[in-house]
Amino acid sequence: MSSDTSTYFHVIARLVIIVALLAAAFLPFRRLTEVSDSIIIILGAVVFTLLVFYVVVFQADSLPSIHSESGRLTSYGRGLEYTSVFLFGLGILRYSYLGGIHGQSTHFYIAAALVVGVFGELSFSLYSQAFNLVNLMAYCFEFTSFLILFLALLRQSVAMPLEKLLLTRRVHEKDQTRLELKTKELDEARLRAQAHLDFLAHDVSNIISPIVSYAEMLLVGNDLTPQQRKYADTILKQAQRGGAFVANLRRLADAEAVSPDAFVGIDLGRVLLGMEEVVRSTHPTKTISTTQDLPVDTQAIALGGEHVEGVLYEIMKNAVEDVPEGPVKLSITLRQVRNEHGKRYWQVCITQFDHKFSSETLAEARVIYDPRRGIGRGITSSYSFCSSIVSHFGGRLWIENLPETDKTQNSRVTIELPTADTMMDLLRGDQT
Repeated sequence: MSSDTSTYFHVIARLVIIVALLAAAFLPFRRLTEVSDSIIIILGAVVFTLLVFYVVVFQADSLPSIHSESGRLTSYGRGLEYTSVFLFGLGILRYSYLGGIHGQSTHFYIAAALVVGVFGELSFSLYSQAFNLVNLMAYCFEFTSFLILFLALLRQSVAMPLEKLLLTRRVHEKDQTRLELKTKELDEARLRAQAHLDFLAHDVSNIISPIVSYAEMLLVGNDLTPQQRKYADTILKQAQRGGAFVANLRRLADAEAVSPDAFVGIDLGRVLLGMEEVVRSTHPTKTISTTQDLPVDTQAIALGGEHVEGVLYEIMKNAVEDVPEGPVKLSITLRQVRNEHGKRYWQVCITQFDHKFSSETLAEARVIYDPRRGIGRGITSSYSFCSSIVSHFGGRLWIENLPETDKTQNSRVTIELPTADTMMDLLRGDQT
């Protein structure tokens, strides 16, 4: 290999480096490069390298000579070196400008590498022998320039992302610690609130019990005028409603204290099968007849545990107590339905024959308890609390009067609870 061939490789390599650095300097800052862009750049570099190799090695005779007979560079060779110096100068100006605008030390490192590279190019253009001091200095300048450039790219590509990763990790650990402390504080606040609610329920019960007892004693007697009996009956009902409100509020607080990761499954079919006997045992004087349409070979598993079971009992109890005299006739159906997004739900329909919800009850059932708004009119309805409990477990509850048929009015309470797999989707954030 002749001296011209090696020098050509050397000069072309430096020209390619500075052109590549200038091209990178004029690309949009923080531009995200796609995979296709990277492939095109790599293929272009490979093709250009093969082309240079072919021309320099196999077509060397067609290229102008770089060295004279004395060993110095020809005017053509010096022209290539001065071209490199000019391009290095443009690179210095461009990277210094970028460093001042974006405030990144990497740009200043590259500019410093190019400054050292300029001295290397000037040294290469001045040497007269292959092994003299000027040639050695040129190679030292070139080595130093490449070393600075390597350190700059290493800092930009490895050190800075690693520093950001470590900083993000430290911030995440601090946020995690704060979150754990906040969760602990919230748990302690919830326990205190439940304890206060227990005290409140106990104290209110102690206040209401003698009022209820005294009102019942007055109503049993025969010495009350109609007006007095009316007031005593009103006192009894209002005291009972106050007690029911506290009890319902306690049930709702217990249900909402259950976090999603602690939801317990419930077999709706099994619970509904045994619910009739439970209601009969608590209302022995009532005549209750039910027809049930439940899945035979399928377990209707939903989430909610004892809280959903309490809602079902409350609905059955209300159905029995809403009929002061005569038999209570109920129809209970359990089936699987899909919503408009294809999610599966278990639907429980409890239909009561020869019964109609009053307009007041329908209005009360639509009032959802919200502690931020305080206690509104009609909030003592157990249906509103039952609806809130069912909603906590991903379902919904509503009551309605069915269209009158054959002069018979029927009512219905409907509960929809997500199946276990649908509930898992909801907990993962899939609302569809």
